[in-house]
Amino acid sequence: MNNKKAVIKIALIFILACSPLFWAGYLSWKNNHFACESELTVVSNKGSYDTIMLFTFSGGEGWYSSVGDLQVTGQPVKKNNHEMRFRYVLDKQDIMMISEQTDTNPNRLDKLNYLIPDFFRIQGRGISIHLFHQNLSSYYMFMQDDMPLFYCAQT
Repeated sequence: MNNKKAVIKIALIFILACSPLFWAGYLSWKNNHFACESELTVVSNKGSYDTIMLFTFSGGEGWYSSVGDLQVTGQPVKKNNHEMRFRYVLDKQDIMMISEQTDTNPNRLDKLNYLIPDFFRIQGRGISIHLFHQNLSSYYMFMQDDMPLFYCAQT
C-alpha cells in the first residue's frame, strides 16, 4: 500500500516538474504554427483595392492567399485573387518571409502595382515584418519600420 502511494507521489512530482517544459513546448509550437486573416484597403488617386488576405505559417513553410476587388478610376470593378507559397524564419517577434513563386499574372493590379511589395510578385524576394501581439489570445499587428501595415486576427 505504501509503495502505491510512493509511486503515485513520484509520478505526480514528475508531472508537475515537467509541466512547464510541456507548456513551453506548446507555446513554441503555437508561435510557429498559426494562420491569420486580415482585410486591407489600398487607396490612391488611380483607384482602390479591397482585399481579404490569409497568411498561414507552419514550421518554416507558409502560404498566402487573397481575394479582392480592384477599382481603377473610370473602369468597372475587377475581381482579383492571388496565391503563393513562401518560406519564413521567425526570430522572436520578427519574421523574414521569402517568396517561392512568381506572380503568374503580374499586371492583375493594373495601375496600383507600384504599391505592392516585390515579395508578393517576384520569386526569391523577401520582406521583413515585426509581429506585435495585440493581446494574448489571437490578434497580431504586422509592422514594418515601426509603421503598422495591417491588423491580423489569428484563425
